[in-house]
Amino acid sequence: MKSLYVVNTVYQLMMVINMRMHNIPEGDADILVSDHTPSLKGLIENLKKSRLFGNVFYHEGLTFNKYFWKLKDVDKEKAFYNAKEEISKVVNDSQVDYNQYSDIYLANLDAFFKFVKQSYPHLTYSIFEDGAGTCAVDWKTKLKRFNYIKGFNDVYDEIKALYIYSPDLMCVELGWDIKVLPKIAKSDKKVIEKFNLIFGFDPKSVNLPQIVFAEQAFQVDNIVNNDMEFMQAIYDVVGFDNLYIKTHPRNTVNRPFIQGLTKQDDLKIPFELLLLNCDTSKTIFVTVSSGSLISPWVIFDEEITTIFLYKAIRGGINLPTVDKFGEYLDKMVEKYKCKNLYIPKSLQEFKFVLEKLVKDKR
Repeated sequence: MKSLYVVNTVYQLMMVINMRMHNIPEGDADILVSDHTPSLKGLIENLKKSRLFGNVFYHEGLTFNKYFWKLKDVDKEKAFYNAKEEISKVVNDSQVDYNQYSDIYLANLDAFFKFVKQSYPHLTYSIFEDGAGTCAVDWKTKLKRFNYIKGFNDVYDEIKALYIYSPDLMCVELGWDIKVLPKIAKSDKKVIEKFNLIFGFDPKSVNLPQIVFAEQAFQVDNIVNNDMEFMQAIYDVVGFDNLYIKTHPRNTVNRPFIQGLTKQDDLKIPFELLLLNCDTSKTIFVTVSSGSLISPWVIFDEEITTIFLYKAIRGGINLPTVDKFGEYLDKMVEKYKCKNLYIPKSLQEFKFVLEKLVKDKR
């Protein structure tokens, strides 16, 4: 029997490509991309061209999740007991025959794949890293409130393995067998070419400016802080042409563009792919706490010049579910502390650090 990868985001797709290129797991494997990220559907043909996977499937897992969570509590329980029938009502998944698989590799144990496990109990599930949240959140404990659906959360006790890049950064005890993922080598041109093929990215199309700010989904998640003050401070030092603000794809309002701080961001590739392709030696990267700027350190083993603002920001940074994200950041900073990593504790200190770095890199 063979394996199935499940991908909900472009970041997860990068992780799966890396796993597949290192033959994790061994043997034949198909891939299923979902409607959680609409742009994934547009990558299906490139995924087929890559020849990394056997079959490439698409399904509407998000559509199913929305349907399920709108049910009354008593109806949720009934739906779960009739899992296979409920899936067929909402999602056209006829292309995927789960009986032909022994193992599923996924990052999110959403309602849909809990229903799949209920329908096909022979399947084993393994989790792969989905950024800092994988190391900072105990979802089994977080989702205990749904234990009234008998068996709904049993899958957390049956996880075969957890695949992550840095086990020493774990902040929660999950009791799963931990496997270490191989790093993505920026020096391996064949690997980078495979990523570029799948995402349809021409590395010659982008040059990094002096400063890159990686925004986060604070706007859409209704997290109020003063991150725009830091963007404005950068603009005041280097100006419009030397600043690129990578907006978060989930934000519904492009605040930096509206305020005139940066050009309209229409880059559709994962930010990590941009970093893999570009010379980062002359660029200063800034973020509050974006995983896209944690990746170079944890996944690529690259010491890019980075300023993290999570200790300087006024207001919130954490989503309500990511209870130990701050602890994760502290661990990461301690592990990779070096001359290229800066953690200012105020806006004033940030301005001082920024002006010095800009001067040094001229």
